[in-house]
Amino acid sequence: MNTGSPTPLWREVVGETEPWRRGRLFLIIAAIPSFTTQIATLTLDILAGYVEQALAVAISAALFWLQYYFIWIGVHWVRWLNGALTMLWGFALIIWGARDGSGLGIVVGAYCLMVGAYLGRSDLVGL
Repeated sequence: MNTGSPTPLWREVVGETEPWRRGRLFLIIAAIPSFTTQIATLTLDILAGYVEQALAVAISAALFWLQYYFIWIGVHWVRWLNGALTMLWGFALIIWGARDGSGLGIVVGAYCLMVGAYLGRSDLVGL
């Protein structure tokens, strides 16, 4: 390294890993259930003959992966908005799961609540 060039400030604060690359493992782990759920839903809709519903699922999946890409490259406002909406959705699923006696709804709601909380405050935990 050239001793004449100053070290970037972010490297002195956070170390060798670039701030926008931290937390990629969390993003990959969080993407796996989303991807499998989207593929399963799309497959079942196509096999059942629900073409309009399959198209809606495909469009929503494309929008999901677009915002996921923005989170991946480090656009913060998308991550914060997604974190807030995911937390709200998880909270609603927990309430509806408790009301209807659905254990699966409570588990999925708790998962969404945790993922949303991590995405929403990830500046504090290193995403």
